[in-house]
Amino acid sequence: MRHLPDIAVRADQTMRIMVVVELALFRHGLAELMRHVLPGVEVAEAEDLDAAIEQLSDWSADVLLVDLEAAGAEARALLQRLRRERPEVKVAVLGSANDRVSALSWLEAGAHGCLPKSASLEELCDALRTIRAGNGYVSSSLLATLASPPGQPPHSAVEAVPLTARQQDVLRLLAEGRPTKDIARRLDLSVSTVKAHLAAAYRTLGAHNRVEAVVRNRGAEQAA
Repeated sequence: MRHLPDIAVRADQTMRIMVVVELALFRHGLAELMRHVLPGVEVAEAEDLDAAIEQLSDWSADVLLVDLEAAGAEARALLQRLRRERPEVKVAVLGSANDRVSALSWLEAGAHGCLPKSASLEELCDALRTIRAGNGYVSSSLLATLASPPGQPPHSAVEAVPLTARQQDVLRLLAEGRPTKDIARRLDLSVSTVKAHLAAAYRTLGAHNRVEAVVRNRGAEQAA
């Protein structure tokens, strides 16, 4: 372990992470890395989502770190079940840097963040902290891929698009995973008005759903 890089951590942020990876060697190694670079972290392991959900009845995790290759055919349904039964548990997924379909599918199903396996150890730790704090996270290396319409090559930057201040407010709360009713309450708007702002933002951003709207807006902000 003496060869591992030193990652800056905040001692006041403790986490309970469950590493969900099918390959035992990869799973054990990733779990050991978490213990090394995040002082105070507690780590459990599961070989797939089904096993993870079963373990959560005895071991409460803050964040599940899930390898998409360990997901299996029933992964989406299992993730949706997890979000219903244990809404307090955050889910971060590891996948291919170019797998737009899987990334969008998991985010739409309720995952709180997505990053490629090529991500640095520092980015992984930052993502886990961000997700643990209740915020969404999409790796910058995935933003361009997600922001590109299907069939078009990914862009390194997304052209900035003009959104109204209220549309930005709605998308900011949407990125935090808040439902429409909660957004309406926080902004003192009616639900129908929030939906109207979302529809307008979709048109401006060329998005087809909430996930694409949030991702494209983040890409536009970075490009601005």
